[in-house]
Amino acid sequence: TGTPTVLVLVQGRPRVISAVADDAAAIVMAYVPGMEGAEAIAEVLFGEHNPAGVLPFTYPRHPNALDTYDHKFTQTLPPPSAEAPGGFHPQFEFGHGLSYTTFAYSDLRLGRPVMGREDVQTMTVTVTNTGSRAGRHAVLLFVRQHYASLTPPVRRLRGFRKIDLLPGASQTVRFEISAQDLAFIGRNGAPLLEPGRFDAMVGGLSATFEFRDSAGSDH
Repeated sequence: TGTPTVLVLVQGRPRVISAVADDAAAIVMAYVPGMEGAEAIAEVLFGEHNPAGVLPFTYPRHPNALDTYDHKFTQTLPPPSAEAPGGFHPQFEFGHGLSYTTFAYSDLRLGRPVMGREDVQTMTVTVTNTGSRAGRHAVLLFVRQHYASLTPPVRRLRGFRKIDLLPGASQTVRFEISAQDLAFIGRNGAPLLEPGRFDAMVGGLSATFEFRDSAGSDH
């Protein structure tokens, strides 16, 4: 009929909605909201509340397509046959979420180009409310190692901040990570910290820094 339709998901786990998601004007993830859930959903639908939640998991597009956000690069590659679906192509990615306003990122800065085991790396980024309504926003910091003795994930969440911004307002958000935040689980099942290059990624922006061990290795 051409009537705009909002899909409200009341569920404790994700159902596959790929057959209808593109036809919906909007999608509200309500989870299992309890006795007052209907009123809360109505407040979101009628704009009385500006939603600010983001997905804490990767929403699958197909059955059994349960890749996590911190998957390996090889999991993003399609299979040899173009007839079979494959690769990392979720319905919605980890951290996805919309509101009745929009936000823009700029000026991602690192505290130091090289860090050692005893150093703290700082990252700052400016977030601006570019819409016409006040809103809350989750700022997510991801880190990616270029190379390691085990294939590194494409990204790992290493910090997040929730901020409130009026229309047109900006705020500089600061993160701090230690060398241990760069470690991964090695072959022996213990945390392993290897020197190398890393990317800090926030809101579509990225900046590269290098980690060197206590011996000053630059490999």
